[in-house]
Amino acid sequence: AGVTGTCASDSSKYVVKTTGYTSVSSSASDESTMATYVSSTGPLSVCVDASEWSSYTGGVLSTCGTSVDHCVQAVGIDTTSSTPYWKVRNSWGTSWGESGF
Repeated sequence: AGVTGTCASDSSKYVVKTTGYTSVSSSASDESTMATYVSSTGPLSVCVDASEWSSYTGGVLSTCGTSVDHCVQAVGIDTTSSTPYWKVRNSWGTSWGESGF
């Protein structure tokens, strides 16, 4: 199934160039470090178990799996809500969730 081939890279079509990265602790006890990084520097790439996400249409997801299978961008955190939550940008397009979030 599929075709084996090669991909040609055209550097004139690149829209961004990665020049480095920073690792931020992902331990549950250090979530505040992640929040500080996002608010001061910008989005973090985080990997999650998205096996239950296909039917998501909005709101706060409250179930967390343990089988990492997808990566998203953590773009913000709301700690003022009765249930604090992370806002994440998915790569599945704007028709998913709340306009892609």
